[in-house]
Order: sequence, then C-alpha cells, then structure tokens
Amino acid sequence: MPLILIAGSRGKNDVGAQSHMVDKRYPQSLMRAGLESVLATGEITDISPFAGLLLAGGPDINPELYGIDDPALIHPSVSIDDERDALEWKLMRAFIRAEKPIFGICRGLQVINVYFGGTLWQDLPSEKGVNHMNVTHKIRHLPGSPINFGQDVQTVNSTHHQAVKTLGFQLVSDAENEEGFCEALHHPSLPIWAVQWHPERSSGDDIPDGQDNMLPLFKFFAAKCGVGQG
Repeated sequence: MPLILIAGSRGKNDVGAQSHMVDKRYPQSLMRAGLESVLATGEITDISPFAGLLLAGGPDINPELYGIDDPALIHPSVSIDDERDALEWKLMRAFIRAEKPIFGICRGLQVINVYFGGTLWQDLPSEKGVNHMNVTHKIRHLPGSPINFGQDVQTVNSTHHQAVKTLGFQLVSDAENEEGFCEALHHPSLPIWAVQWHPERSSGDDIPDGQDNMLPLFKFFAAKCGVGQG
C-alpha cells in the first residue's frame, strides 16, 4: 500500500507538551482510498519512501511569503507558524523535484498558491464581507476541472477565513464558490491538486447532511500515487 506523508499542525497536547498532530479523518480518508500515511514530525531528508504528500489544514501562512513585509499591514486575525511554513516549503520543493503527487487541503491550497507566487486575502470577513467559517455552500467546477467526477456543482464545507487573491504562476483554477473565490486548483504540468474545503470531513459513512461524498477525491489522489497500477 503506497505511503503518504502528511504535513499537519503543531501545538500543545493535553499535558502542555509541544506536539505534532492531525485530524484523524485525514489518515482515515487516505486509508479508505487505499493509502497508508505518516505524519511529518520534523525535517525530512529522504522522501523516497513516500508516494505523495498531503498538505493538511491549519494556521495561516506568514504574509511575508506573499510580499507583505510591513508588520503594520498584517491583519490582526492572522495566526502564523513559521516553522511549519519552512517545513512545508522544503517538502514542496522536494516532492516537486521528484515529480511526486501533492494534494493540498484548505491551508494546503493556500500553501501551494503562495509557493507558486500567488497572494491571499488575509481576512475574508473584514476585507470582502464574506464568512466561510463553519458553513456549507455550493461550488461550481470550471470547464476542464480534473476533479468534478461528473458533478459540475457540489455542496461542500468551509472552515477558513482566507482565500486566493491572485493565482500563482501557471496554476489553474478548477472551481469557484458563489462569491467567485477559487475553491480548487491544479498545476497543468506537475502532479499537484488542491481544494479549499475539507473533503476529509465528508468521505466516510457519516457525511454531514447536504454535503457531497468526497471519497472520490481521495481515490483520485490515490490513483496518482499508484493505487490500482501494476
């Protein structure tokens, strides 16, 4: 079974010790698609054991990485983890050089966008008057989207206060929400895909009412990582 590296969050556990963590629904969704996974807990010097990289949700990216150098221009709602940013930048570089698949979810989409030179809205409520925290809404796949699986319109969840402002170099937007913000993207010549919503929350037997089943998205990633080949 192919092995996936998950770049997850960092924080304190129940006894106050610094820990690496990830919502269990990420590895569970990967397992349903035929993939094993491990959590990155430090610098990875050898990516040869891994068939792909999953960039999970989490805190915001440091705005310095998309050109906002003046601290006064950083929105007060922004939550930064510089160590995680640095780790994920190194992982992106390594997996791209190896031409191995990368799948971004929520923050992961934003990481991919910024890595390729794109920018973000720092705070949708104050900058655009839009709330995408803990809501369910529709997204519309754009022509040529590789992940619509025959559904041009899908109902998804959102738990984010930032979004793509300008797309990174060569990245293609695959879906938009009702306000016109990018909800999915891919790179046309590299095995990189990402979604702004949280498909791991609706890929099992307990899919929230009204949301579409997202297991096909994980199976798509799994196929790119070698499941079903050979």
